Amino acid sequence: MDGVLSITFTGLFVVFSVLGILYIVFSLFGVTLSSKKKEEQNKNVAKVVIKEKKAHEQKSEDDESEVVAAISAVLHDMLGSSFKIRKISPVSGRKFGWKTRTPQVYWKPRRNKAC
Repeated sequence: MDGVLSITFTGLFVVFSVLGILYIVFSLFGVTLSSKKKEEQNKNVAKVVIKEKKAHEQKSEDDESEVVAAISAVLHDMLGSSFKIRKISPVSGRKFGWKTRTPQVYWKPRRNKAC
């Protein structure tokens, strides 16, 4: 009976000591990988993204003027000089046929129990 109690207490001691060690390890991971550093990094990234977005907006305005120039050049070539561009807007609607494809339907035939 004395051997059974010592084995039981040793097992409980080992299990709870391992749980304690794992708790300490994971809490240290939480401290080292804290969100404070990530918040600082996110603020820096946000500043960079805002700068890039402003630069992209300036480029897109330049790109729009280039697109208008290209469209007017093509129209001038095809129609001559008797035209006036009033408005240029993107075409709405479906762009790709893959999204509109109907899914394949599989039919499972029923068999008579007599077969």
